[in-house]
Amino acid sequence: MPEDIIRFEDFSFRYDALKEPTLKGIHLRIRAGEKVLILGASGSGKSTLLHCLNGLIPHTYPGEIRGELYIKGKPARDLSLFQRSLLIGTLLQDPDAQFVGLTVGEDMAFALENEALPQREMKERVEAMAQKLGLSPLLPRMPQTLSGGQKQKVAIGGVLISDVEILLFDEPLASLDPVSGKEMVALLDRLHRETGVTLIVVEHRLEEMLQAPLDRIVLLDQGRIALDGPPEEVLGSPLLAEAGIKRPLVKVLEEAAGCRPGEGPSLCQKKLWTFYRSLPPEPAAPKGKVLLSARDLRFGYEEGQEILKGVSLDIREGEAVALLGPNGAGKSTLARLLTGFLFPDEGKIFWEGREITREPLSQRAQKIGFVLQNPSQMISQARVEDEVALGLRRRHLPPADIREKVREALDLLNLSGYETWPVRALSRGEQKRLTLASMLVLEPRLLILDEPTAGFDAKNARQLQSYLRRLKERGHSLLLITHDMDLVLQLVERVWVLWDGRIHFDGEPSLLFRDRDLLARARLTVPPVLSCLEGLGLPAADLLRRFSAWEKEVKGREGADPAGLRGSALPLASAERAQ
Repeated sequence: MPEDIIRFEDFSFRYDALKEPTLKGIHLRIRAGEKVLILGASGSGKSTLLHCLNGLIPHTYPGEIRGELYIKGKPARDLSLFQRSLLIGTLLQDPDAQFVGLTVGEDMAFALENEALPQREMKERVEAMAQKLGLSPLLPRMPQTLSGGQKQKVAIGGVLISDVEILLFDEPLASLDPVSGKEMVALLDRLHRETGVTLIVVEHRLEEMLQAPLDRIVLLDQGRIALDGPPEEVLGSPLLAEAGIKRPLVKVLEEAAGCRPGEGPSLCQKKLWTFYRSLPPEPAAPKGKVLLSARDLRFGYEEGQEILKGVSLDIREGEAVALLGPNGAGKSTLARLLTGFLFPDEGKIFWEGREITREPLSQRAQKIGFVLQNPSQMISQARVEDEVALGLRRRHLPPADIREKVREALDLLNLSGYETWPVRALSRGEQKRLTLASMLVLEPRLLILDEPTAGFDAKNARQLQSYLRRLKERGHSLLLITHDMDLVLQLVERVWVLWDGRIHFDGEPSLLFRDRDLLARARLTVPPVLSCLEGLGLPAADLLRRFSAWEKEVKGREGADPAGLRGSALPLASAERAQ
């Protein structure tokens, strides 16, 4: 039997800036060659655990350590940061934080340069890794000009290229489109099988991680290990749902309809039909006036490499639109043009019929809010409450009004009690919620969100969806750049599909998911819940929209699910595989 390569013994850690420990009495053993998935709600201590392994704690993030951590039998406190880097490779949540090269190729070669490999061998290994990850055309590009998903792949390449014994991945799927997510799961599985490396993955996208074998799942809850065992054991525990882990949407619908574990599909089908008929239909939203429009937008970061090739669009008042497409299609670039971070090479942008193509960012921000995919690119204040209050102070609101609005925004996004926390002590998921709070508090007429639910646990994702629905009902417009198909199905009326620099689809989500050829070309997949419900003859799209509206009125259902992932009566493939 392989020996322990990692061993935590009654291990606790408290950041210097905090009064209470983030990790509490951790006992955890990981054997050499194991593939382990770590689950937990935002702020449960997942990233902190990884930082303790790779040495960022205590070398970068100082604090108080109690107990012992052993890596390959040696006390971690006796290993320098450099010594750990020879044993452990890490993919951070924020790929921008680990880029060191001017080009993709240089960045991927960095670890090999430190090993003083011959230039010819370095070039061959970089080209082979780029080919494996689909990055070959991007080797001469600057990492900072890439999409979020492409950056993630470059960072993964820089980690995989070095022959370390332990690989840590902090949400590797967070920025990837559905097809790329599946490919990444397959890549990690192949890497594990071919090299025998010890693989530790922190990830919220549980369904996708279950598409490949796992040795163990570890559940962290409020800094403690709540579950540790093989997948079939952990997935059958009610603690999973209680800890805020996102369940397949089919399971949520089953519970709401009264389906019970072990029931046959036909009985559950009848209950779902009865439930569907009991839900009030969504009132038809009146078509508001055109708020934002664009005509024939063209843009390229480099001469001769056009990213957008004649994009035209309209967003109406009170409308929610999802912008979908593969990584690198230009979705984030389009959002930056609409918000004034970038100016188009050609084309025009209008606000309520008035041209604003060259209007500066400061003026456009009065009416259009933009929450970036990467929270570190938005945060400028040291304390949580100051970050949320910044925009309100610039609008010269009375201090009492600012305090009340900040309190409401933090409460909405489950950040109450964090007012005086230093921002750097927050997890990435918490930082993302903070940037949302700082933008939502300003109530812009059009809100553009780039991957709003990436890295969110189930509770926070559903609360955000509920709030966005309320904003829409008040007449605010939403543009969501997302890979979260559950969010698309439940919230938006219209979908744009962007790839190869053009919008190739503009219509209802249900129509998009019937076009299998279009989905394949855009690297999108049919959500499992849609396939499952349609396979039972149910009007899936209408059911999901009605359910989302109903669920907004029924608070607390998601937090009290004793069933977890157990006993799905419907044929959900990932649940069957997990068993």
